[in-house]
Amino acid sequence: MALVIWVILATSCVSGADAPGDAEQILTSHGLVQQGSHWVTADEARLAADLTDLRRLDRQHRQTAATLKRELQQAGQLRDRVVTAREEVDRLNALLDGGTLSGSRYNAVVDEVNRRADFINQHVSLLASPLGVVIEPNVAQAARQLVEQYGALSAALAHGRYTLETLEDSYAALAEDSQVAAALEQIDNGRPGDARLGPLRDYAGDARRLERMAATLWTAEIPLAVLDNRSLLPVVVEERVFGTFAVSSDQGISIVSSALAEAAGIDVERSVPPVKLQAFGVGEHELYPATIPRIRLGGHTVENVRVLVLPADAEEM
Repeated sequence: MALVIWVILATSCVSGADAPGDAEQILTSHGLVQQGSHWVTADEARLAADLTDLRRLDRQHRQTAATLKRELQQAGQLRDRVVTAREEVDRLNALLDGGTLSGSRYNAVVDEVNRRADFINQHVSLLASPLGVVIEPNVAQAARQLVEQYGALSAALAHGRYTLETLEDSYAALAEDSQVAAALEQIDNGRPGDARLGPLRDYAGDARRLERMAATLWTAEIPLAVLDNRSLLPVVVEERVFGTFAVSSDQGISIVSSALAEAAGIDVERSVPPVKLQAFGVGEHELYPATIPRIRLGGHTVENVRVLVLPADAEEM
């Protein structure tokens, strides 16, 4: 009799050991992984690493944006010097044409004109448009880096926000799943306190931080793309509409779409002859001039920007 009791007890012990393993397989099949005493979704298991990566990307993006702003400021100051030099050359040429100078004084003025003209020629691209500074090499380099980081940060932000937004619903659905509930109960019977369903903690603070980050990503910094010979800048026009502002570095012309002009309420000057332009090598089009009272590139504001408005049939460019 004693032998029979021993066999039954031993069998019972083996059965109890197998049960948690079966339960763990059920939880795993539902996409859950164990972290400490909790069973969490794979998304939450990766969330800590994702949030850490987001903070890293955000720091990099802000550092590069600061570099770009500094380069923009320096290029803007250089552009002001070029404008001043051009005005001074005009004044000195008028002085030379006036016939009041002679001898060494005349030669000195000629030398000064040549010196200033050389300086202007070195930086003539800065005069391409009111936003000509964006095509300077240092600015373009910082801009390309910013765009790459901006893309990575945007994607990481979208994934992080989606994970946080769906986390509560995911756990609510799992809690109502009878197989998951039975498996958790089975594990808890064998290892009390070792079978809690996530989440691990409250992520409300993280969700708010990501919301703030997403809300300011477009407007707090200066997202800029440099493609071939043109620069594309997402801007806020008249604080009314987002749009893409194009600066062509080969032709020195700033172009906006007719859709953007219409949405922002910009008056197109159709009473003047249009400019015929093979814009960016895509056919010849008639573009009409317009003035944008104010555009904002992140924290960088430009007023009274002269542009050409791209016709609707050319906006596939």
